[in-house]
Amino acid sequence: MITQKWLVKNNKYLLGVSHYPDSRIIKGAVLIFPGFSLPMCDVDYFTTKLARRLVKKEMYVLQLDPFGHGDSSGSLSEVTLESLRDDALTGLEYLQKIHKSNVFCVGRGLMANIFAEAAELPFIKGTIGINPVCIDPDVIKKLWEKTEVGVYECSKLLPGSEYSNLTDFSRDKLAFFEAIGARMRNIHGQYINTEIFKAMEDEGFMEVLKRCGKGLWFFTDGTCAKGYKTVTAGEIGCRTLDDYYKKAIVRNPLWQFNLIEDICESIMKRVED
Repeated sequence: MITQKWLVKNNKYLLGVSHYPDSRIIKGAVLIFPGFSLPMCDVDYFTTKLARRLVKKEMYVLQLDPFGHGDSSGSLSEVTLESLRDDALTGLEYLQKIHKSNVFCVGRGLMANIFAEAAELPFIKGTIGINPVCIDPDVIKKLWEKTEVGVYECSKLLPGSEYSNLTDFSRDKLAFFEAIGARMRNIHGQYINTEIFKAMEDEGFMEVLKRCGKGLWFFTDGTCAKGYKTVTAGEIGCRTLDDYYKKAIVRNPLWQFNLIEDICESIMKRVED
């Protein structure tokens, strides 16, 4: 059964879609966030397809539009790392009411880092990230050192108009936006507060991935048979901007299908532990 769900906290209205198993047996609960700036369905309905697969395994799933995303209240220009942390906590606290022992979260890009922090909560069983941000803070600082902190229309931060091949965009800045989970066709025309970039220069933003013993990270890797590899906390290291360029999410049905199956398998293994 699929229903709409509004989560309200501190005058913020977050829209979610609840997926209940038809059997009414709930083995666990999963919160899914899309890539930064995208609605809850994400690119190619990736997170929706993941939710549908998980619910068939008798998991309750909540897809949530964070504040300033999709149909939730607020605008993207108001989004900060703190607001995303608050939204993650709001969603996870609701899931704890659904299932007390098997609560999981899945995020892509920047959202994976947010969930790595949230995984320190004792009731979280595990967190999964798809291409989390693992860029050296000095690289991020250099990339935006000439940009003052403020609210900008995204096309001012990353000019370009060739959306088919992205040939007239700055390759490094495009890779950065893809690393946080954004897509040019979606984020161009929206306003963004570059305070969020400044906050990502903190070494702790990436270090949390190394501390997250409950985490499992999936990174695009063309040398692997499936086109991606799994990495645990002890294996996390800095990646280059080029590692994210057109690779943060691969728009290939087989790649996405295999990744969804592996995410589901890793979650269900932990449910059974």
